[in-house]
Amino acid sequence: MTLYFAVIGQTISHSLSPKIHHIFAKKHQIELEYQILDVPPSQFEKSVIHFLNKAHGLNVTTPFKHKAFQLAKNVSDRAKIAQAANVLWKNNQGELCADNTDGLGFVQNLMSHPQLTLREARILILGAGGAVTGVLQSILDQEPEQVVILNRTQETAQKVVDYFNHPKLNLFSKDQKTTPYDVIIHGTSATLSKQLPDIPHNAIHSDTWVYDLLYGPASLLLKNHVESLGVTRFLDGLGMLVEQAAESFLIWHQIKPETQTLIAQLRHQL
Repeated sequence: MTLYFAVIGQTISHSLSPKIHHIFAKKHQIELEYQILDVPPSQFEKSVIHFLNKAHGLNVTTPFKHKAFQLAKNVSDRAKIAQAANVLWKNNQGELCADNTDGLGFVQNLMSHPQLTLREARILILGAGGAVTGVLQSILDQEPEQVVILNRTQETAQKVVDYFNHPKLNLFSKDQKTTPYDVIIHGTSATLSKQLPDIPHNAIHSDTWVYDLLYGPASLLLKNHVESLGVTRFLDGLGMLVEQAAESFLIWHQIKPETQTLIAQLRHQL
């Protein structure tokens, strides 16, 4: 029997999720179809309900992770903490269920790059949407010295800071004197529209690590920009994408695929 899955988001024609899940499925002899649902915000809820009436699962990406969490009836503890979901499915009772595998995927990807450590690091996070809240608890669990959130809408960033209520987590203030951060994590959707995120003057220097939660052409735009500022330590979200996909695959099929071979293969192709 063929199983049906998809990734839903906006401006996601570049998504590698179908390829990743098809490779996982072939290796484990599972017959599935995985497609891309590129929809406007007004069609998100309708599209989810329509698809899951006949299919088995959805991955959720920008900008719908908060909406996915709000739509589900049964949510995991990880999704509750993040107030966002990137995995949806229906249980045997027909109830919409949600989980968030982004944080775990992020940490597993970091483990394969031991030269990038968050422990005792000063971290600047760009963005305050579902991509950021999905990984924020995992970042805080790494025991950084400081985590600062900078978002275009300060009110949204303040809500995130208030919600997580962590002594190491603060809101970026434009009045403060900016010194270089050890790590900058990009979690906005700006580069999907071929725009660069706002990186404060003096926040970045040659020893700063820049981790982009995105991958592909959008991430290349940011990579080229920060390299022009002297940065040589850059990591995109490809590894995290594969790791969170493997966790989604585990939820749906009760099988955890091996990831490092596929990450290397996709990296070579990109």
